[in-house]
Amino acid sequence: MGNLVRTKPIAIFIGISLCLFITSILANDSDQSNFDEYAERFFNELLEEDCHFPEEGVVPDEETAKKIAEAVWIPIYGESIHDEKPLKAKLMDDSTWMVHGNFGDDYSEGGVAYAKIRKSDGKIICITHGM
Repeated sequence: MGNLVRTKPIAIFIGISLCLFITSILANDSDQSNFDEYAERFFNELLEEDCHFPEEGVVPDEETAKKIAEAVWIPIYGESIHDEKPLKAKLMDDSTWMVHGNFGDDYSEGGVAYAKIRKSDGKIICITHGM
């Protein structure tokens, strides 16, 4: 009888632990959807004045501007955008990056991609491709 009394609390502990473990596994999908709902509400309620941008802008240098332009161009113009490297970037009026492709050595016809990107917040102002 003494062994039974000692093993009963251990069995109860193991049983409760197992139930909690199974419940946590089953609740995992629910936790993710709860987080997704929370994140969506948070971003919907976020006000412009709650945002903080670095003093030098979110696009502080030409390398960042070129990476942003390339990331935007690839889904639009395809991987052939790599043929326009090296990309060029120039800051205009200390506020807008003008990024453009480069004619390769074997250039015969067509144009290059262009992008205007606002330095302060990274907004894409214009995208085009010469013909």
